[in-house]
This record gives sequence, C-alpha cells and structure tokens, in this order.
Amino acid sequence: MAETSTRGAFASPFESNRLWLIQFFANPILILLYAAWLLVPEARTWELILNVILALAIAGIAVVLHGGTLNYFRDRARSDSAELKPAFLRALQNILAVALWIVVLYLVWRLWGMLGHYHESIPTYFRSLLPAWLRRHITLHSMIEIFEIKLFVLRWVVTPGFLLPLAAQAADRGFGGFGRSGWAALKSAIKSLRYWATVIVAALMGVYFSSRLVNWHSHSQDSTFAGETTSLVLRMLAAYLLALFSWMLVCSVAARSCGIQESAGGNSSR
Repeated sequence: MAETSTRGAFASPFESNRLWLIQFFANPILILLYAAWLLVPEARTWELILNVILALAIAGIAVVLHGGTLNYFRDRARSDSAELKPAFLRALQNILAVALWIVVLYLVWRLWGMLGHYHESIPTYFRSLLPAWLRRHITLHSMIEIFEIKLFVLRWVVTPGFLLPLAAQAADRGFGGFGRSGWAALKSAIKSLRYWATVIVAALMGVYFSSRLVNWHSHSQDSTFAGETTSLVLRMLAAYLLALFSWMLVCSVAARSCGIQESAGGNSSR
C-alpha cells in the first residue's frame, strides 16, 4: 500500500507525466470550447438543441477530467501500480454523482463570491459598531483587508477543503459516496491539520501568487511592446503551471486524506 502521508500527497502530482499532459492541454481546450459555445446562435430549434448538446458535452468532459484525476490519486493511495484508464472510466461511470458535487461546490463558491460586492459596506458597518476609541486605531482600509482575507479563506480554503473529499468519494463510489463511508472520509480529512495546511498552501500558490504573477507590471522605462508581450506570455504560462500544480496537489491531498475505507466498506468497484 502506498504511503498516505502529506509527503506522498505532494509527490503524487509529479508521478504521472500522462496526467500532467492531459490536464495541461485539456483545460485550455475546454476553455476554448466554452468560448466557442458562447458564439453558437439560438434563433432556430436545431441551434438550441445543438447548444444544449454542446453544453452537456463540455460539462461532461470537465467532470470526467477532474473526477478521473481524483480517482487516480485515490488509487495511488491504495497502490503504486495505479493506472489512469481505470480511474477515468470509473469517473465516467460515476459522472452524475461527481457532477452533483461539482454543482454544490460551485454554488457555495459563488455564494461567498456574492459577498465580494459588499467589500466596502460590510466592513464599514462593522467598524461603525466599534467604540470610538477603537475606531481611531482601526482604519476602514484595515477592516476591508481583513474582510477580503476572510472571504479568500472561505472561497479558496474552507469550501474546497470541506467539499473535495466528498467529491473524491463520489468519483470513486458514485452515489455510494453520499453514504456513511463518504461522511467518514470527510471526518477523517477535516480532522487532519496537515490536510488543512496543504489546502492553504495550494490556495496561496494557485490563486494568490498566480494572480499576482499575471497582474505584475514592469516599471522599467526601457520596456518595449515586444518585451512586455513576451513577459506577459511567460508570466501567464508560469501562473498556469502554478495553478495546475496547486489543483493537482489539492486533489491529491483530498483523495488521500479520505483514508482507505476498504476494511470498513469494502473495495470500490473498478
């Protein structure tokens, strides 16, 4: 049985070049397909039907892509000889269960995102509740920064931290992951400090630092258009690689932190 330590979770994303290639190329292709889907007209009945079919196809490919990734890391926790094909086939078999959890994760993530529209009004309100002597030491800017940090934690740490172990169970066991084994896996994950530390590291690398990398601007007076373009392309590529590694890392740690449930619930179907 493969080790299930945090070191193993960090090592797993580097153990399959094929998975890296699949993730590296599949995600941009899905984005391009989504952009093309937005251009499909809806004036005629057949165009509307085509629109629905394309939307379902794009969503299905995305679900299998990431569900298969979760399954692969789950299989790596069970055996060093895990292969990609069975993991993705199992994700395809359990596509409806995985899709349900992705929808739940997305809705919760968007719910926290809606709070971002109040990034000034909410801090202003809570600052107004503070005593006058305390308001002299806590500026509105500080309150806004605290609010944005909390919102970041809710969106990029708490939400995936709680829901990804359940998504891993759904990818592995289908709707059986909604049962006792799924909640036992979630309990096993959220009780682990190493698990939460890894999720925080992944959020910082994949969201905060990658976005800072893309938005970085040179203040040099000698910069040229060609140089700025080259810099932007390289920074976007580096940010994408950083975000991709972070995503695979959090998938790995979520799958491994579920714990191997065979002794309690039997082997999952392959």
